[in-house]
Amino acid sequence: MHRGAILLSLAVGAVVAAAIAAGCSGSPSSPQATESAESTAAIACTSLSELACIDSPECTLSLVEGGRYTCGEPVSECEIGFIQHNASAERCAEGCTFVPAKCYCAPDVTCICGGGPPAQCVAAG
Repeated sequence: MHRGAILLSLAVGAVVAAAIAAGCSGSPSSPQATESAESTAAIACTSLSELACIDSPECTLSLVEGGRYTCGEPVSECEIGFIQHNASAERCAEGCTFVPAKCYCAPDVTCICGGGPPAQCVAAG
């Protein structure tokens, strides 16, 4: 297991443990509780390395302005559970469209091309 995946698991485990300790029944009791859980997940994703991010079903690697990559929470239902490392159309959920990587080079691969967007799974439309 990658270090980033372990950190993400620990962060999610801490949120679950806190919810159990607070007596939560599985659904947040207030908007603040939801925001807290979401911000914890966002922090966990942003702390992942690029490789750990593309291996994570809970996080999505995106190419942003300036040619940088950022790791964050999925922004659509199609990204939830989609693992970008070695991605294929078969891994996209029903009702979603696979968008292959364009000149993206994962950190653990030697490529002749790099700097493009990683593979994505987006809403069909």
